[in-house]
Amino acid sequence: MARGAKVLIPCSFALVACYPWGRAGISEIDVGVDVRVDAIIFVPERNGGLFAAVSGGAVVDHDGQRWDLSDHALRASSTDDLGRYWVCGDHGYLAFTDIDPAQAVEPTWFPVTTGDERDLYAIVADTDHVVVVGDEVLLVGTETDGAWEWSEPPVPSEGWGRLRGVSQLGSDDAKVFLAVGHNGRALLSPEGADTWTPVDGLDPDIDFNHLCGNLALGDDLVRAWWTADGWSIASGDGDADFVGCGGGFVLSSDRWISEFGDKGLERLYRLPWQPRAIDQRFGLLVGGDSGHVAWWSPGHVGEY
Repeated sequence: MARGAKVLIPCSFALVACYPWGRAGISEIDVGVDVRVDAIIFVPERNGGLFAAVSGGAVVDHDGQRWDLSDHALRASSTDDLGRYWVCGDHGYLAFTDIDPAQAVEPTWFPVTTGDERDLYAIVADTDHVVVVGDEVLLVGTETDGAWEWSEPPVPSEGWGRLRGVSQLGSDDAKVFLAVGHNGRALLSPEGADTWTPVDGLDPDIDFNHLCGNLALGDDLVRAWWTADGWSIASGDGDADFVGCGGGFVLSSDRWISEFGDKGLERLYRLPWQPRAIDQRFGLLVGGDSGHVAWWSPGHVGEY
């Protein structure tokens, strides 16, 4: 059999069609679309499956089922501590689904109205808050008796900026929220998500388009780590840009999956297609151009 030939094999997603790529240790999953995957998230409650937000405002799963949610682009996803899966996108679109593994029912997506129609680029959800950010917008949602209330915290004097990433740091007793964006914009909310303060230290000539935990990723492979002492910055070392991150692993525009080690940015695997989104909670889930979705358990290094 030729190397890379598509063969139906068992893999870590129950009842999923997976295709082995030779010695690479990576299996491609057919989600039934041929458009770009912009966000992806592992869903253990659904037989260890996934949700992927794709071009055209739709969400698909590992069985190829499709939910057409919006007429506008979906750009980011998150999951909260209560098992809800969230997506957000352009024109202020926001929706979630509850997954109950004890009931054999298909998920239902519930649109959420915030009263704001500005484009949303990133979302983080936990038990108490949902925070979404975008172009000159930052909204905080809280749930009371099943009803969602949305508010915009006091706007900093220089505005919110063109925010592209948001994350929640710390423990339940000391939650800290961090946001980053274009022109070196960074904001910190040290107590919950009610008050946000600009944070200096990032180069205003660098656009930061991704934030995973305390790791901010900028143009030309520039990266910055936030700690209580401020930003630690590493200059770029390549002719590419970051396009996604998750759990210490990063994706770049030259198709590499990399991670940060003792020697800096270590290239692990180069995909035969352009990756766009990653989730790292059970191996690696990677989505990209032309509907490609793959699962990989890092243990092989090389180039396809």
